[in-house]
Amino acid sequence: SPPPSASASARDVATTCARLTPVAALDLVGVSLAWHGLLRVPASSFLALRHSQLLFAATLAATCALRRLNPTHKLAIALAFASVALVAASTVLADPESVHELAVGIALVLASQLVNALTLTTESVLLAPASAEAGASLPPMALVGLQGVIGLCLHCVVVLPAAQFLLPGDDVGGCLENTLDSLVMLRTTPHLLAFVAALTASMIAYNYVGLSVSKVVGVSTRTSVETSRIILVWALAIALRYSSQTSFAGEAWGTYSWGILGGIALGVGGTLTYGRGDAAERERVFEREAMTRLVLGPPTPPPPPTETETETLLGGGSGGGSESVTLTPPDSITGRLRAAAAAAA
Repeated sequence: SPPPSASASARDVATTCARLTPVAALDLVGVSLAWHGLLRVPASSFLALRHSQLLFAATLAATCALRRLNPTHKLAIALAFASVALVAASTVLADPESVHELAVGIALVLASQLVNALTLTTESVLLAPASAEAGASLPPMALVGLQGVIGLCLHCVVVLPAAQFLLPGDDVGGCLENTLDSLVMLRTTPHLLAFVAALTASMIAYNYVGLSVSKVVGVSTRTSVETSRIILVWALAIALRYSSQTSFAGEAWGTYSWGILGGIALGVGGTLTYGRGDAAERERVFEREAMTRLVLGPPTPPPPPTETETETLLGGGSGGGSESVTLTPPDSITGRLRAAAAAAA
């Protein structure tokens, strides 16, 4: 049989996998909804609408009694709501001829952010109690990688077969997604294969760097990085629109683009404001603990070890009573032998 440490480690990994499976399933649903929404809305609107995750995550946390929201948090939620409303309205008004398609896309993106917020909430509920038993043997990066492996298995075993054989759609053969045809396209189209490889590498690098950076920088730096990504993607889409190339349609700049830009600014402001609310909450907790120490004083240290140890030896005397013998700790074993001899005498 395997040694106890190996058996315990395998049991911890199995417990972690069981807890990560629903989280990975929710994450997979959220990603699928987001990509289907991206097919129907401009890239700038898609990225700007992702600020709604703050709105949903904070609301779920407050509803499930996971945390209490202070006034700064509530202001951040209001800014996030205004950002989502402004971006959604500007996106629809910019293209009145595609209102239905845009509305469906916006609904899918918002649903994906709701699922992502639910994923974060479920992750905190399922993994927090197991941090000392199931998750302690694995570093955070390994947990993220394990969740990705579980999600990939669910995608290959459940999602792709269902999309090809169960769900109708507009792909080749009348299915929602023809995986076999996609593999043929990758094999016969080197440019498409290069794009997929670049996308995969960029996503791996982005997630890895994001996890690493989050350990050493605050919310403001991470928000600045996210905002720069939105601006760069939007600028590239506009440049492609007005360039001489014809392969990519890009995105036009119009009157309602200012509304999307304003929505992005509101979303960034909401994220930064929520971070300030977290900082204020931590400061209040620190002040409360400091006040408690000031009123009650520092904790009382344990008493120092005694120089002698007194043991009571039962049945040592001639009358079957007890007798106390003093022992010195440095020679406790020798002292016990001497005590036994003295009691016998």
